[in-house]
Amino acid sequence: MSDDHDDKPTGEVIHFNPWRDFNDAVLQEDPFGVEPDADQLATFLDVVFSYCEGLIPVRGFVDKGQGRDGKPNNIWIEADASAFDKLKTFATWAWREGAALYVIPGTVAAQGQARAHEVVEMQALVVDLDAGDILAKLSHLVRFLGTPTLVVESGGRTPEGATKLHVWWKLTEAATGEDLQNLCHLRSDIAMKVGGDTHFRSAHQPIRVAGSVYHKGGFQRLVQIREHNRVEVDLTDFAGRVAIMPALPGMGVEPTAESHAKPSLEAIWFGNLAPLAFSRDAMLL
Repeated sequence: MSDDHDDKPTGEVIHFNPWRDFNDAVLQEDPFGVEPDADQLATFLDVVFSYCEGLIPVRGFVDKGQGRDGKPNNIWIEADASAFDKLKTFATWAWREGAALYVIPGTVAAQGQARAHEVVEMQALVVDLDAGDILAKLSHLVRFLGTPTLVVESGGRTPEGATKLHVWWKLTEAATGEDLQNLCHLRSDIAMKVGGDTHFRSAHQPIRVAGSVYHKGGFQRLVQIREHNRVEVDLTDFAGRVAIMPALPGMGVEPTAESHAKPSLEAIWFGNLAPLAFSRDAMLL
């Protein structure tokens, strides 16, 4: 993923009190500033987690290029009715701190878990279009895979100035076990066929949250939903569409058995993940 961050979390594990720990940041008043969008946060949660059970791994860290540093903050929130208020609180804190807001788009069983094999449920497929002719890639996806549930502007721009996109399809139910493995293989195949980010072959690849604020390189932009369609897809049917979708000429390649191999952990959220430790203001009850 183009927005990967290499810092590893440090500090002591304690519980997270959303009002004490993340509402006391000094508000930087800017009448022209971009603020988090609560409605878009809610839509994102519905598309990515509404059928899932367990804990959502969330991470905030200072975006690069702002001339300042900050330690990562990592929380786990229940994928239930309380998730929206907690994510909104964390998104507000991240905005005030100039921090990026990421989630692993799946749930785990226990706090502190974030490895690929610890992700137990996922309910949406995503492809990250972060290079080349973004609109041509999007058009190819829509033609062969159908209307996506979400198209999100990630905040980043290509060297040519094109807006980078995250394209999502919501499933009709959460995928677990073998279906979850198949979902990750499909994410890899889709990315390869259109020249997207292949790090998403791994279940624990994090992604920016729609409705949060991008601060990278000194630019402040909303991670914005460009398109929301209330469509869901059956995993088996969608796999059939992916199988017959040709590689986009000049941009994508046909997947091979090797393309499903586990990626290097260097580009993944927690590096080697051993042992896990987190900043002191970072754990939910």
